[in-house]
Amino acid sequence: MTDTRDARKEPLAKSAALKWVRDQGVRSVIAVRGKSLTRLKAGEAAPADLTKALIGPSGNLRAPTARAGKVLLVGFSPDAWSEALG
Repeated sequence: MTDTRDARKEPLAKSAALKWVRDQGVRSVIAVRGKSLTRLKAGEAAPADLTKALIGPSGNLRAPTARAGKVLLVGFSPDAWSEALG
């Protein structure tokens, strides 16, 4: 894992989160919400889809969020994290 972010200590609102994804060179986003898993290609996804994947009910970046290379993991699923960190 190359980057982690503590959403409580370093909250990111919607516009800052989208900019952070672009600045980090993220190519794909794997977002987990409950049992739902969403995979997005960051460069091709609509901003609304990225926002839905990244931003929680507080209006800030969802936790946990981690970047592994060019993959951004949002939310937690043992299977998704194992696949990305493999």
